[in-house]
Amino acid sequence: MSYQDIDKEIAHLEVVFNALSARDRFPLSYWHRRLLALNRSSMVPAQRQRVAHLEARLRSIGARLDPLAGATPVGTTPARADDGRVNDPFDGGRVSQIRSAG
Repeated sequence: MSYQDIDKEIAHLEVVFNALSARDRFPLSYWHRRLLALNRSSMVPAQRQRVAHLEARLRSIGARLDPLAGATPVGTTPARADDGRVNDPFDGGRVSQIRSAG
């Protein structure tokens, strides 16, 4: 990817990240993969700085939207309902039945 292409991609992501909301069609993981797709080894320092800012912005957006969607942050235990069901953050926050192993 040329420096100009990287600049265009970064500029596009900056516009998108300023407009992200809980109603977006694409999950935050999609945008995270787009950031990872940028080849940092071929970026100039100014581009690396812009991408680092985008990564921080995406984390901030994720932290703000997670409570709104009822999602459980990665690395934590999902909240259990009194009847043994679990809020599944990867299923749109819907409650799913836990099946016992045995």
